[in-house]
Amino acid sequence: MVTETKKATKSKPTGPTTLDLVVKAVTALNDTKGSSGVAIKKHIKASGVERSSVFVNKAIKRGVATGVLKQVTGTGASGTFKLDTAKAKKAEQEKAKKQKAVQRKRT
Repeated sequence: MVTETKKATKSKPTGPTTLDLVVKAVTALNDTKGSSGVAIKKHIKASGVERSSVFVNKAIKRGVATGVLKQVTGTGASGTFKLDTAKAKKAEQEKAKKQKAVQRKRT
């Protein structure tokens, strides 16, 4: 009597990634000295998207590590952050190229 159990398949989350939400928040806040982590979290909550602060902190750290965000003050996920415009444009162009490649494969 062996019973087989089905594994639940995880579906991909819909909507923008947390890093995309952080980038949108920084551009919307548009502070000259940089946006604080708390202000970024408040803006994400005000936009109606529920994200845990742990995921927002990880996205901020990942953004700094990849060069999309520039940390003006502080360490880790605390302090103020600006958008690194040169690297952000380059990342956006690469993302657009990947999307075009996926569309070409589908057709």
